Amino acid sequence: MTAALTCTTTLLAVTWLTHAGPLDPPSGAIAPTYKTLSEVEPRIAISATSTPGDATCVFKITQPGSYYLTGNLYSDTGKHAIVITTSNVQLDMRGFNLLSQPGGLSGVQVVPGSENVEIHNGSFAGYRPGGAISAANAGVVARDLLVIGCYPGITVGPYSTIERCVVRNASGGSAFVVGSYGNVINCSSIGTGNSTGITLSGTGARVIGCTVAPCTIAGIMITGTNNTVIDTQVGVQQNNSTGIVVQSNQNVLRDNTLLGVGTGTQTGLSVSGQNNIISGNIVKGCSDNYQFANEINQLDLIISQLPESLDVPCTARLITSLTGVAGFPGITINASGVTLDLGGNEIVGPGNQGILAVGTRSNVTVRNGGIRGFSQAGINLNSCVSPRISGITSTGNGASGIATMGGSVVNCTAANNVAYGIYAVDASVIDCTATGNGQIGMFSPNGTPFIRCNSSKNMGDNFRVDMNCQIKDCIANYSTNGNGINANSTSNTIVGCTANGNAAAGVRGSARTRIEGCTLSSNMLGAQLSGSGSIERCTIIGNVGGGIAVDGNGQVVVRDNEIAEHQNNNAVGIRVLAPFCHVEGNRLSSCYRSIEVGSNNNLIVRNTSTNALGGGDYVFGAGNSFGKIVSVVGVGDIGAVTNANQTQVNLIH
Repeated sequence: MTAALTCTTTLLAVTWLTHAGPLDPPSGAIAPTYKTLSEVEPRIAISATSTPGDATCVFKITQPGSYYLTGNLYSDTGKHAIVITTSNVQLDMRGFNLLSQPGGLSGVQVVPGSENVEIHNGSFAGYRPGGAISAANAGVVARDLLVIGCYPGITVGPYSTIERCVVRNASGGSAFVVGSYGNVINCSSIGTGNSTGITLSGTGARVIGCTVAPCTIAGIMITGTNNTVIDTQVGVQQNNSTGIVVQSNQNVLRDNTLLGVGTGTQTGLSVSGQNNIISGNIVKGCSDNYQFANEINQLDLIISQLPESLDVPCTARLITSLTGVAGFPGITINASGVTLDLGGNEIVGPGNQGILAVGTRSNVTVRNGGIRGFSQAGINLNSCVSPRISGITSTGNGASGIATMGGSVVNCTAANNVAYGIYAVDASVIDCTATGNGQIGMFSPNGTPFIRCNSSKNMGDNFRVDMNCQIKDCIANYSTNGNGINANSTSNTIVGCTANGNAAAGVRGSARTRIEGCTLSSNMLGAQLSGSGSIERCTIIGNVGGGIAVDGNGQVVVRDNEIAEHQNNNAVGIRVLAPFCHVEGNRLSSCYRSIEVGSNNNLIVRNTSTNALGGGDYVFGAGNSFGKIVSVVGVGDIGAVTNANQTQVNLIH
């Protein structure tokens, strides 16, 4: 074992000696091996030696390269601090300041033709009227700069970027001016001296994530085309100032916030150009939040305060519930082509009307939210042509809940309003509810179909229609003082409805009213018809004063109805007190009297009376025509009863 270890040690030693370098150093002096600072980072200090100035400037950069400040610099009267006359220059201010003596010109001037210049990480103060940076050149970058008391603040040319810069008190000029296809990103313009925060006079520039507050003229002024302002906040404080002014075409303003925070006359957003896209901006607190000079823009507006007026075609929406101002409408629609989406939110009084259309307006839609507590109507679109109202709840208003001329009301609720729940003329009312209203639940003077609606527990009639209306598959229950359905004039149709527990009639119809397939129970009277019309295939049960009453001019058809359980004294299943009526094929049971005809020239055939309760089965006055009255009570085969098989016979069984 000892011999093996010795051999191994000797081998390792030989191997180490074979791979080691020479032990003797080379002859001569030892040279340095490090790199110079200019070799590691070839930067040039701004100085009288490396960047000497001339009669126009304190320092001048004439060669491409990376330059830096070594301390604060002061510009002389009538001179620029630094002039850059070449392209491809980077100036690192290293946190130092460029400070102007009285009468100094600009902090940094980039002469025309010099491109790809970057200036960053420092401060400017007092440069006027030349501004902190005057560089109307392409490809300029200004980043991480603080500018105080300079006007204008920072001016750059096309394809340039201003990022993370702050300009204070750019008195008499713009804080930021950027050329075509440039960017202003995460910058701030602060101070009452700024005439304009950001100016976009070229095309295709972008402002993203900036803050501007306040300015004496405009927060952002856009005079060029195809520019974009996104996610920027503008405070509007000075009298006669505007948050954003758009004087040109085809620009985009999206998801910005414009807040009026001062007194006097202020405008949030003013657009005089065309074909601009305005979307998702919050604008509030100004004496006039929106001003649009024409109707040729694509507008998606957020309503952030009441009162508000929509004066041009737009889509407008709420993102939170809002409270009105006494004496004013909540939202005024003063243009055609308006879609107002409440977004599931409410507008709440005070105020005279919740939503009001002024003038003859077409293509108007109001949807998806609540209106309550206004002194007059919740929604008044009576001046519109065929408006669309859907998904609205209108409650506790001082007049009607919803009022419209033409169009449609769909899936809406009107409750506890002082006057009508829903007032509609020549409109379609579908799948709506009216309850607890102080007068009529749903009312139309003319031409309205009510389809699948529920109007119940209103003080007056649950439904009232005058002319040419249809009430189909509706519920009309428990009117406090009125009828379930009151077809008050001519040419109305009531089909497939239910009317229960109303203080007056379940259904009341005037001339040429057609009632078909309805269920009427527990009302003061089942149905009352005056004048020509018909009631057919209805189920009428347990009404206090009787089943069907016909009066007025007569000429009514009463056919194939099921009438039962009208048991109070003088409660008649069918009472006819008018001439020229046709009573046929009705089945009556358990009424005080089944059929009573007190006038003349009527036809009564093929009816059946069961279990009349003391008033008799049939009582016909003189001058009427009727099928023979035949009793088949308990007779077994009625074929054995004389006249029982006649087709026109009125049976008792």
